[in-house]
Amino acid sequence: MIDVYKFTMATCGPCKALSSMLRGIPMKEIKAETDSATFQKFGVRKVPTLIFFKDGHEVHRTTGIISRDAFDNLLLEINDSKETKDEGTKQS
Repeated sequence: MIDVYKFTMATCGPCKALSSMLRGIPMKEIKAETDSATFQKFGVRKVPTLIFFKDGHEVHRTTGIISRDAFDNLLLEINDSKETKDEGTKQS
């Protein structure tokens, strides 16, 4: 299972653009104004940031705007991959 966390800020123009492009995609939104502890926990310093998790492990992170096509392709790559960032090697 792939989970996506979207780190945003209310005054961030690129965050609003990204939210518009990715509307309808289920993801957890973390707002800097109300959840700075989660920003610190994940080491997020720039917005917008997307963090992708597979089976509870972070597998990819993007900062800035990403197109819907690029997002969809990234999800396919992550879904097909057996590698996780924490493990660092592919499983057979």
